[in-house]
Amino acid sequence: MKLLAIFAHPDDEVFSCGGTLARYADEGHQVSLICATRGEEGEIVHPDIDPNSYPKGPKRGKLRVDELAATCKALGISPPIFLDYQDSGFPIEVGLKNPQAFMNADIFKIEEKILDRIGSINPEIIITFDPHGMYGHIDHITIH
Repeated sequence: MKLLAIFAHPDDEVFSCGGTLARYADEGHQVSLICATRGEEGEIVHPDIDPNSYPKGPKRGKLRVDELAATCKALGISPPIFLDYQDSGFPIEVGLKNPQAFMNADIFKIEEKILDRIGSINPEIIITFDPHGMYGHIDHITIH
């Protein structure tokens, strides 16, 4: 069986369904992950990482990409596929100030990119956020 998870940021897959992805991968199923952004506006809460060493933007995005690659390996799933949108940040006012933010992207182009990847992977199961984006994050709602 082929399973595809589609999320907005690195870490969304872990706090929403990491155990499920790992279980299916462990059972021998092909598990793929699409990530819309590189999470360059995300927060760093790890006690051993100084957020000032990774300012929001490309440097933080690189850290989060590396973390996601390690997460995929630990879960036993395929390396992530990025759609290369820019993280909108949180709260919503951050994204409103950035015309390049994922939340401001053309929804039809997002859909086209996702459908192209779905066609390539041909999954039987797709996992993503509910219509409310779990807790209302605009990028989570957009990816839904």
